[in-house]
Amino acid sequence: SGYRFAGWSGDLTGFGNPRSFIMDNDKNIVATFEPLPPLEMVVGNNIGSIVDYTPAWPFWDLFKRARPWLTQNSDGSGGFDSGFGYLIPVDSQGWPTQVPFDPGNGQPDQVVHSLILEVRIPGTYKFIYEGSGTLQFNWNDGNWQSLPTGGTQEFEFSVTNVPGDCWFIIQSTAPPPNHLRNFRVITPGFENADPADPFHPLYVDRLRPFGGIRYMDWGRTNNSTLTSWSNRTLPDSYTQSRGEGVCLEYIALLSNTLMQDAWICIPHPADDNYVRETAKFLRDNLDPSLKIFVEYSNETWNGIFGQTGYVQTQGLANNLSTDSWTAGQYFVGQRSAQIWKIFEEEFGTSAPDRLVKVLATQSSVVAVTNLRLAGLNDPAINPDLVFPDALAIAPYFAGNMTSNDIPPIAPAYPTIDEILDTHMPMAISAVRPEVQAQKAIADTQGWDLICYEGGQHYVGIGAAVNDATLTAVLNGANRDPRMYDRYRTYLDILKEEGVSAYYNFSNVYPPGRYGSWGILEYQDQPIEEAHKYRAIIDWIQANPTGVTEVPGWEFY
Repeated sequence: SGYRFAGWSGDLTGFGNPRSFIMDNDKNIVATFEPLPPLEMVVGNNIGSIVDYTPAWPFWDLFKRARPWLTQNSDGSGGFDSGFGYLIPVDSQGWPTQVPFDPGNGQPDQVVHSLILEVRIPGTYKFIYEGSGTLQFNWNDGNWQSLPTGGTQEFEFSVTNVPGDCWFIIQSTAPPPNHLRNFRVITPGFENADPADPFHPLYVDRLRPFGGIRYMDWGRTNNSTLTSWSNRTLPDSYTQSRGEGVCLEYIALLSNTLMQDAWICIPHPADDNYVRETAKFLRDNLDPSLKIFVEYSNETWNGIFGQTGYVQTQGLANNLSTDSWTAGQYFVGQRSAQIWKIFEEEFGTSAPDRLVKVLATQSSVVAVTNLRLAGLNDPAINPDLVFPDALAIAPYFAGNMTSNDIPPIAPAYPTIDEILDTHMPMAISAVRPEVQAQKAIADTQGWDLICYEGGQHYVGIGAAVNDATLTAVLNGANRDPRMYDRYRTYLDILKEEGVSAYYNFSNVYPPGRYGSWGILEYQDQPIEEAHKYRAIIDWIQANPTGVTEVPGWEFY
């Protein structure tokens, strides 16, 4: 009690507990233990995907979050999206080079369009674009305007009623190099902003209290198709909302701007060269005082994501087990170790100071942790015996609500008071033994216990997801001022049980039937109304750590 494993010495070195060895002669093996570190918990944050409908303001150039190109039949027939976006001829940045284009198979010629939803700042916007062709624009009212083209053009439009939407259609484009390209939609007040500083100040400011950013959603980690370095998003890609995720350049820039640690998730199908180039880039571009958390994919135990089936297929192909579930868990350990080794090779002697190798697991199921640990401890699976620095869990409180929890099966709907005053305190208390079980495993290995995600988890599933009454109750509970105290209690428990880093899920996300994940509902939500956000930043201020605070932060 009060100590954790710290490695082997003598005739057996390194980590991994238990370890196997051959007794071919006398051995001198020493297991070292060290005092548990002091109770100190850094609080980080997950940030949401860059999508056209986000209520967050990541960029002052709104086209950086425009939807990836859609297509429509040029004759006006058919629906909103004819589904030929993957066939659009484009240049290296993704700008269409031939419109209309023939998709083949006797289908009508196609035009190209995009949109930006959730425009929330009133004022005069400037739409800047280059090239020649036929370009149409609509702001929120169905009134399409044909815009002049040729050279560099600027078009101003006024926004009064927010939130609203922008729509763009390229009916035709000149051939390169005079094709329509370089679209920018400039937020009012940012006409002279430096493109090297692309982030909206309020987006940055409301992240400043935290100690790190997890870029899982920015990287579009779930169901990723990114396999190679050549397919990654770049800063000059036509949009940052591509399925390949936000460019690494912006990940490094945001972390450097905030002076906060960066937690990255390597896409599950990414090849070794992608991993190595990512390691090189972060080594050379992230401030060396910041740590890089390195995790393989996200929730590879969770069947709703494609990566879970992928790891099982790979585990079976690698003959790690004849059981698909076991093979998948072993493969997670195997691939994680391969990724960590590549990062260690590229970081060299700075690796121990700059890297945090993360093994994530299913928070409530220690059997998953034990399977992954067994794979890591097997030299046939992990021949280089590369081990993580931290075990990561997501100890959400509460859970999913099903049809059994609402009428006609249940006698009545839960009330907001019942959720907040009865159910939620019990759910928060139940987090403690869950964390204790995983902490015991982490201590036997000499790893830190951290949280890759966490927070409330009140959401309907199955048929209950579409129940408007249940949604109203759960959303109402999340908006209630009592959430402030519930979050403070929750964070206290995590710290008391030895969690060294907690990354909240999530930053800005509107409440709805699929959950109330955001601690902010929209970017400029008044702080006094954002009780979960207020609770977290107050807790951070009341529980200082060794993380350097960024001066000059204040509420807006």
